[in-house]
Amino acid sequence: MAGGVLFSDGTGSVTLVVPDSITGWEGSMFCVSDNEGFGMIPDPAKFTSFLPFFVELSLPYSIVRGETLVLRAFVPNYLEQCIKVRVTMGSSSDFVAEPQDVPQDVCICLGERASYTWTLVPQKLGEISLTLSAETSHIGATCDSPSDSSQPSRKDTVIQKLLVEPEGVKKEATSSNLICVQDSNSQTPITLSSPENAVPDSQLAFVTVVPDPLGLPLQNLEKLIQMPTGCAEQNLARIATIIYVLEYLNATGQLTPEILEKGKRFLAEGEQDPLYPAIGFSIDLYKLPANFSVNIVPHT
Repeated sequence: MAGGVLFSDGTGSVTLVVPDSITGWEGSMFCVSDNEGFGMIPDPAKFTSFLPFFVELSLPYSIVRGETLVLRAFVPNYLEQCIKVRVTMGSSSDFVAEPQDVPQDVCICLGERASYTWTLVPQKLGEISLTLSAETSHIGATCDSPSDSSQPSRKDTVIQKLLVEPEGVKKEATSSNLICVQDSNSQTPITLSSPENAVPDSQLAFVTVVPDPLGLPLQNLEKLIQMPTGCAEQNLARIATIIYVLEYLNATGQLTPEILEKGKRFLAEGEQDPLYPAIGFSIDLYKLPANFSVNIVPHT
């Protein structure tokens, strides 16, 4: 029993660290024995991990550079006593954060929750990292009573990412080139120009090389192989797509055994749809020649 203790009566004990916060978990277990074979518990054990003191940060998905964000953090108290909590934000050159006119050292008693607020102005584009720490400065029956020496100081730290997007209107330009190389290297100059009123630090350029004359539209074609579902017309549309994709991948040498088996399985499932007799056809899946060909034949 890895990382635990197994007792003579067959029970065991394992000590693990679960992530902080309030989360429900399920635990299961099985065992293998040379004499008894395989055994497994009938029902998983359920438990809830609970952290009586933590800080949580409320963030939007993104913010535009130059905007001012009102940032809020919350600290609930699930301890049996009152606590005084100070919440601080780590400094960074990526943003400017100032606490608003609210107390940053707040008294929170059992079942209560305190909020802490900052105004944040990002200074750079991309992801910025925000570090917030909450620490108790007092734990006691009340916030004015003597501190309980039996209670250790509590501290929690969270680190979250915030996406900073550029101001202005996004504009993209694409340039394509067909390069034919035969047993030699080839160089193709590419000229990129940025608009005069481009937002600083927002320019981005990348080059994609695709070894296929039809380019990017035909990359990851296997993603189009999907299980036929829906009415007869919808199923037929997906079945036709599977056939065309498999034939193209086979002709271009990109067809793998895994993709072929997936396509054949989906075609077989689609052919069994109970709606198909109404439109009078079936797919001959079991007469595939070696070079892969699927025929749709009408019912007689």
